[in-house]
Amino acid sequence: MKKIIYLTLGSTLLACVYLSLAPTPVTPQAWQAPTAPEATGIYAPNTLLQHFDAYPLPQNSVGPESIAFNEQGMGVTADNQGQLFKIISVDDKAYTLKPWIQLSGRPLGMQFEPSSQNSGQAQRLIVADAVSGLLSIAVDGTVTVLSNSYAGQHYGFVDDVAVARSGKIYFSDATRRTWLNEDPSLAMHASQFEVLEHAGNGRLFVYNPNNKSVELLLDGLQFANGVTLSAEEDFVLVNETGSYQVRRYWLQGEKAGSSDVFSHNLPGFPDNITTASDGGFWLALIKPRNTMVDMLSNYPQLRKASSRLPQSLLPVGMPFSHVLKLDTAGKVVQSLQDPEARIENVTSAIEQQGRLFLGSLTDNKIAVIRLSVSAEH
Repeated sequence: MKKIIYLTLGSTLLACVYLSLAPTPVTPQAWQAPTAPEATGIYAPNTLLQHFDAYPLPQNSVGPESIAFNEQGMGVTADNQGQLFKIISVDDKAYTLKPWIQLSGRPLGMQFEPSSQNSGQAQRLIVADAVSGLLSIAVDGTVTVLSNSYAGQHYGFVDDVAVARSGKIYFSDATRRTWLNEDPSLAMHASQFEVLEHAGNGRLFVYNPNNKSVELLLDGLQFANGVTLSAEEDFVLVNETGSYQVRRYWLQGEKAGSSDVFSHNLPGFPDNITTASDGGFWLALIKPRNTMVDMLSNYPQLRKASSRLPQSLLPVGMPFSHVLKLDTAGKVVQSLQDPEARIENVTSAIEQQGRLFLGSLTDNKIAVIRLSVSAEH
């Protein structure tokens, strides 16, 4: 019995020493997480995200993070190995995924440029590649690197893009820290480390194709994620995953050049955001809020200790699929949920011809919801 007690005490002591002294890549900063909203009212539980049609990727292919459509209705997505797929409509009722080209990095956000920017030719696809930077892909598959660094430093994690009618490209660098270049295996966990650190390493940029320049618009963002433009293009939105909020940067009017919070205290970690057909916005929450993460927000040393845990034990939200609809003022007006997470880790929701296409960080399929059906339920 004594031997068991000594072994237990010894193991506990070693664990405490490890959690206190082992090297860790993060330096957490203190902050105060807001009290999470209750699951009532607009956030009352529902199963509206369970009514979808699934379109699988090929075997051993996962992670269709984002989806983009050109003006002719052809869609594109990509997996976590850099393979791009065309999403082809079949008699307007179903879709098939066809391999297109292979990239060397990790494509995340993507959007086709307006056809007016390419002299009426086929639209080029603009891609935010976490490893390779900001890319342009021609219809023949030719890949051009538009930008992979700023002020002499390689981007850490280019995450999402929004292309204006003028051709300007707004894009997020989730973190200036080069997690992926230091260790590519951290791709799935960089966001977890950034949330634990909460050091404001994210940035929002704009690329001008006329002179190929890059301008820094916002700095100090908490894992700068999804990016989209308002219908009038008078402001651009960028998600701050680590702060449960959406930030707005004004492009026109009296507030041009300034920023404010567009939507705050969300019930989960926001990933991508897209503009809806009515001028509102679709916002994907990749995970729900985690009580432990919120409780430790103002205790950086405890967060530093927790960062030494195996990555599988890092605090994250439970599986729960959630997509929000925001109006033009940032108010949540619709909440689509699936507590069973039949499509897991939803990263994006893209509206196309009365349907909502859902992307995922880890699933092996895209999901398509008919908005009329979700409204009926």
